Amino acid sequence: LPLQRMRTHHSPCMFFHIHSAGIYVVTEVKGLLNLIWDNKTSLMLQLDPKFKGKVCGLCGNFDGNAKNDFMKHNGEVVTDPEDFGNSWKVNPDCPDVTNMINVCKENPHRRVWAVKQCSIITTDVFKDCHALVDFGPYYDACVRDTCTCDSGGDCDCLCTAVAAYATECRKKKVCVEWRSQKMCPWSDLSVTLHFKVPLLHILHALIIIITIMHNYMQVTISQTLILTLTI
Repeated sequence: LPLQRMRTHHSPCMFFHIHSAGIYVVTEVKGLLNLIWDNKTSLMLQLDPKFKGKVCGLCGNFDGNAKNDFMKHNGEVVTDPEDFGNSWKVNPDCPDVTNMINVCKENPHRRVWAVKQCSIITTDVFKDCHALVDFGPYYDACVRDTCTCDSGGDCDCLCTAVAAYATECRKKKVCVEWRSQKMCPWSDLSVTLHFKVPLLHILHALIIIITIMHNYMQVTISQTLILTLTI
């Protein structure tokens, strides 16, 4: 798509550009952020470096320290995701979340398969990265996400979860060839990306919302956000 111009309420003109990069659809907003979609279940939000250490909220504070990302609205750092999430409620009338659903317990038939498939993160396949990126949180997230899948061999959420760890490894200059014919083969990925109008509307809406929040509300965002979407 050609370079396009977008106006937001009471804000100066902004430029954004949508293009493909490998398996990804990338929306670049000049001087602000990149939205990177894998054409399936993963959406990454990357902030411009100028925002480093200047944001906070549900996505972290973009200071390079993942250990303090669970900072509540009052500045207190906690470990309980429920406590953390509840502190950032926009509407005080909304009830607190007090009992997070354990998806693996809700779907016990999926747990065995999830543990088996996600174990690739802990194996020698990723051994060169283990000392650089702690695989524990990624393995736990992989099992949790994979327990929500409806089917096995073509489970997008499994591939997205493993790819998330591989992406962090790549940031540390470690490229891991983890895909195979039996594990998230490249042949399952669309080489030619088709831009769908609903998707573009979603991306444009995200850009507008984030811009307005940044300009007027100072609502916080972080360096990289990975969302598991139901598409």
